[in-house]
Amino acid sequence: MKALVLGSGIQGLCAAFALHDNGYDVQIIEKANEVFSRTSLHQEGRVHMGFTYALDRTGETGNMMMHSALNFSGAMEKWLGYIDWSSMLLDKGYYLIHKQESLLSAQEVISYYDNLQHIYTQLTENDPNLSYFGQRPKKIFHVLDDLPKGVSDDHVARAILTEERIIEMFKFKDILIENINKRKITVSTNSEVFAVKKMDRTFKVLVKDSSAIEREYESDIVVNCLWNNRIKLDKTIGIETVGDPLYRFKVGLFGKIDNPLPNCTIISGAFGNVSPRMDGDYAYISWHVDSMRGMTTDGTTPDEWEEYFTKDPEQELQSEWVKRAIANMAEFVPQAIELKPTKLLPGIICSTGKTDIHDKQSRVHMRAEQMGIYQMGNYFSINTGKFSSAPLLADELIQRLSGHSEKQY
Repeated sequence: MKALVLGSGIQGLCAAFALHDNGYDVQIIEKANEVFSRTSLHQEGRVHMGFTYALDRTGETGNMMMHSALNFSGAMEKWLGYIDWSSMLLDKGYYLIHKQESLLSAQEVISYYDNLQHIYTQLTENDPNLSYFGQRPKKIFHVLDDLPKGVSDDHVARAILTEERIIEMFKFKDILIENINKRKITVSTNSEVFAVKKMDRTFKVLVKDSSAIEREYESDIVVNCLWNNRIKLDKTIGIETVGDPLYRFKVGLFGKIDNPLPNCTIISGAFGNVSPRMDGDYAYISWHVDSMRGMTTDGTTPDEWEEYFTKDPEQELQSEWVKRAIANMAEFVPQAIELKPTKLLPGIICSTGKTDIHDKQSRVHMRAEQMGIYQMGNYFSINTGKFSSAPLLADELIQRLSGHSEKQY
């Protein structure tokens, strides 16, 4: 059967690998001029175990993230063969609790982490095949008595070392592209999907190329793995997949640094994170208030967001918001002030709600609420939610198609 995968971010590529390896004739449709070149690439690369989501009091997001994390490396290696993860994983990082402005107390955060530990222990005891990049440590976090080197105690109350790891995304991209080529999966780039039509037995996918010339593709199966405008496209075929859609546009900073920075994230509020890269000469920085450049609640993404993916960054790198983002992060990690930004890393975040993470009651904290696969016949729309969940949901897609699905993510 012919399967069209819309989008070549992490979810699209995982779906394509899974479909191909289960006998489907796969073609990927991608708006950009190359695969894995937008939001999936332009983020810190953290494979979340759930530590970020203490504000989801139901625990569902933490549970989903833990399932995703423990399936991530195993699923990727099932499709791609052995991967030397040690060659692309950053050192373990720290979660920092803000002294004055955290939306949760240190004890509330630690209590939530204890619950994550319980979920992790149950999952690994029940399934010997689950691991986190091949490792199965007994304890997944440690509350530290002292702050890590390079972290200021002026604003940080506690530090917690976790087992979470960050993938060096540019190295990971090389492996993904190598395996697309190895499988000879057809990829149509510079092709923006604007509608899907249900025919008697198949689907027609309508596309515009970079010259605005329209063309159509016919397929037995369509898998919508788009990140932005996925919801809008779903509506063209008559499927409602997300209530209260919230799109946020975030621009991270990648730059040169003379001295290594600690790998850390300030949680439970609109704060930020810094991720030094493996060579120690570069780092990724995001300060939420400044890096979040826009937000919409109507299920669409503005054209000006798109311009960030192709524009010359030189002028923007000198802008005031870039300077503020670095200065704000430097209050917590003083050496971050030395970052010399060389690249903008724009990305679009799809979630649910009406307000951003500064709001304790925002549904954006409940990321798992509408994550998963939405289906209408052989049309599938995947709301990945987080980078980490893509392999798990690609496996679930195959289970759906085979009629053996037990999990309804």
